[in-house]
Amino acid sequence: MGTFFVNDTNGNDGTGTEDNPARPFKTIGAAIAAANTDGDIVEITDEATYDDESARMTVAANNVTLTHTASELGRPVIDASSFGTAEVIRVGTNSGNQKTGFVLNGIEVKGSSADLGATLFDNSTEADCFNGMVISDCFIHGFHSIADKLIQTSGGEVFTVQSSSFMFTPSNTFSIRMGVGTHLFNNCFFSRSGGSSTQKGIIDGFNGSGGGTLGT
Repeated sequence: MGTFFVNDTNGNDGTGTEDNPARPFKTIGAAIAAANTDGDIVEITDEATYDDESARMTVAANNVTLTHTASELGRPVIDASSFGTAEVIRVGTNSGNQKTGFVLNGIEVKGSSADLGATLFDNSTEADCFNGMVISDCFIHGFHSIADKLIQTSGGEVFTVQSSSFMFTPSNTFSIRMGVGTHLFNNCFFSRSGGSSTQKGIIDGFNGSGGGTLGT
């Protein structure tokens, strides 16, 4: 388990290395790719806007944390407004090799508001990638939904969103589609701009989600 630092000004993807704040990566995507051991941490040390990522960042291990220590006054921004419908984060591979326990903490993520198919996460198999996932102290906007399919957990695991704000674009779909499992939303703000008279709700307990909990 190690820490991979990211700094847009001082970083270099060619020389970035583990556990050395003097040798940070320049892009979040490169650091996420290097964090391939369970429990690794990717730590952003500035408040930059990161708009030079690849179209998708793939989490390659369990219990990886993407966080920041930039300042109490601001937070780094992942600007994915040019991604279109490409999801920003894939937790595991597209062939069912899902990873668990991913933590997204203290980040602003900006999606493609003009594209009503933009989603934050890719969980193409609707399998275990949401087990133990935590989204905390984030501001996420410009997406029509959190994920492209159901948010499901298994084995007593919990999907948690806490102290975060989401502003969804007005696509006629449920923005948070809960499948089977346990989901905890605590101290959050959810909204959606515009819409129509046939607009679907932001949160949907699809397929009889069991054990769902909404905190205040």
